[in-house]
Amino acid sequence: MPETLYISEDMQEFKNKFEPRYGVCGLSCLSVLLQKSHKETISLWEGLVGQYKGFAKRKEMRSFLEQIGFEVKQRNARKGLNIVLTPKHLAFANIQWKGKDGGDFHGYTSWHEASCNTHYIVITEHHVFCNSIGWFSRAKLIDYLKEREGYITSYLEIKNPIEVISC
Repeated sequence: MPETLYISEDMQEFKNKFEPRYGVCGLSCLSVLLQKSHKETISLWEGLVGQYKGFAKRKEMRSFLEQIGFEVKQRNARKGLNIVLTPKHLAFANIQWKGKDGGDFHGYTSWHEASCNTHYIVITEHHVFCNSIGWFSRAKLIDYLKEREGYITSYLEIKNPIEVISC
């Protein structure tokens, strides 16, 4: 079965609402996984996690996914440009953009600043989703990260019990 490459029709509306102050990449990744609109995903989020603040912390994302029935494992990517997925799993990868000032925190002067310069993407067996550019071939993941000066620090490996996305 081919992968379902869903993108929510209201993604741009929510990007306009929350960016540039906050990012909606985590919300967009959840929307892609659930194949629901951003509005429907926020409604589900608020029923389980609480008010959506314009961003999603990794711990909150994991709790949300587990509450709706997904099997989730935290994995460390150690500043990698690619990951090895368990068959029939996908990943919510945490991307760290490199800072330019040479600080101790991924090139930033503070951990807070480094944390504000991260991004979530979805990685499946054959495709990658980024809410800035949509779906693209997983074969282009390394180029995507090198061009943008980023790397994968960690990821949530997700076994999908309802098989929304065929991996």
